[in-house]
Amino acid sequence: MERENGFIYYQRVQDDSVPYHIKQINLSELDISRPTVIDFTGSGAVGAGAVNGHLKNTESQLGEYSDKVNIIGIDYNASEFYVQIVRKAVEYSKEFIEKLLVPLSLDENGNLNVDKACKNLRNITFKTHCMGHEVVYNINSIFKKRLNELGYSEAEARLIMSQILEISYGSEYVPLDFSQVYICSLNDGEVRDRFYPLSALMQSLDDIEINAEDKVALKKLNDGKIKGKTLPDFFKENERVYVVNNGENALVFCFSYPVDNLGDDHSLYFARVNKGNKKAERATNVGFYVAKGMSSVLQGSVENSMQNIASGKLILLDLDKLKFKASEEVKTLNNGSLVQYSEKGEE
Repeated sequence: MERENGFIYYQRVQDDSVPYHIKQINLSELDISRPTVIDFTGSGAVGAGAVNGHLKNTESQLGEYSDKVNIIGIDYNASEFYVQIVRKAVEYSKEFIEKLLVPLSLDENGNLNVDKACKNLRNITFKTHCMGHEVVYNINSIFKKRLNELGYSEAEARLIMSQILEISYGSEYVPLDFSQVYICSLNDGEVRDRFYPLSALMQSLDDIEINAEDKVALKKLNDGKIKGKTLPDFFKENERVYVVNNGENALVFCFSYPVDNLGDDHSLYFARVNKGNKKAERATNVGFYVAKGMSSVLQGSVENSMQNIASGKLILLDLDKLKFKASEEVKTLNNGSLVQYSEKGEE
């Protein structure tokens, strides 16, 4: 089934007779009448085994919904260096857009229909890691152009595209027309200098679900009243995970405390939601709560997809609802004791 050119698609299955619970499929076999999570993996995920590692992680995060969702992984069908893989993936993504996204953007008769397009595309959630976000960034650009060519206005195209949610791990932040949830951590050496700065995200504390003690401390830091301390210091010295709506169609998980004992959160170690999993021994409390929060967002996206399928009317994706779900998951961590600083920056 593998083609010389084009993405290779794999699907997690519940059938015990299927080796490793993964099968290769053609794009035409994908049933988008069900909620569908599509994993765009990092450049290191080459081959079925590596892609399946991401899919098993996604299956774990979906919890009770795992058997109600198509879990799809993409092998970029390339083994070259990062830059070459991106170029090839951009070329291959055109087929993905034409055979999957464009038909879903029209009604049953092939006509323009904003509500129908929104309803169809709300069944899709992208989950990206590292280079996978670069691929989705290019899909965003190409797909928007195609929607305009089909006859949708700029506003209509933005609305339609916003019904696809991208959940991104270990990726630099680039605003998209797709809705987004991504992680902002100063420990990620791969993308640290390109992240949306924590200070910029947390200027308006009124928009963040935050307890009174933290709000006072963060305001002092933002106002420069605590000398010798910065906003990243606050996160390094206090176990906190805040979910911020940045006003640009995205939710951001903000933290800078290491999520494992090597301070390496570009990996997916922190994405494990089961503390008892021996493979997750490196995870800290912050990593565990980031995982819980991100899993709640993934499940919330699927819940909205299922509501749309069951309903006769369009139920738009609501980032505020996802933010509330995630904030509830991290509340226990954020209600812990706070490090107190003196005016001189001494504890």
